[in-house]
Formats: sequence, structure tokens, C-alpha cells
Amino acid sequence: MSDAACHIVVEMRPALQWETLFETMFGLARDGKTDKQGRPNPLQVAVTFNQFKDEAHPVEARDRMLSKLIPILAQLGKRMGYKAVYPYSAKEQNR
Repeated sequence: MSDAACHIVVEMRPALQWETLFETMFGLARDGKTDKQGRPNPLQVAVTFNQFKDEAHPVEARDRMLSKLIPILAQLGKRMGYKAVYPYSAKEQNR
């Protein structure tokens, strides 16, 4: 383990809405809306990942089972005021 900075380059093809997804997740973390491991509230996760299901989806068997709950949890999260995208995205700020 090291405290040295690490830089990586990742290319997504097709890009779809990855930029907005990353802006949202990192914006939530920057605003302190995540736990110590950088995870948002489970209902926030459900709302966000339900919106971006074409970009990110579970691959492990246990996660695929969880993915069936995401739409249900997303509905509850939306009722509680969570949004899929916040104005962290430059595209959202221009709307």
C-alpha cells in the first residue's frame, strides 16, 4: 500500500451517459452524502442506478438478484425525494 497518487485512463464505448453518472456519484461524495467507503444511501443508489441501467448493471449472481429490487427501491427513493441526477452535471446545469 502507498499514499502515492495513481492515474488511470478508461475509455467507455459506447459512452452512453457515463459522464453524468460519474459526475453524480462524485458530486454526492464531495458534498458528504456518502458513507466512509464512498457509498451513498441505498435508496439514492437505487434511484441513480435505475436511471443508468444501460451504463452499469450487476454481473455476479447475488448482485443480479439484488438488481430485481432496484426498480422497487427506486420508486420508494423517488417518493422520499432522491433524484437520479443532481446539478453536478454540466448538462443538468444548462437545463
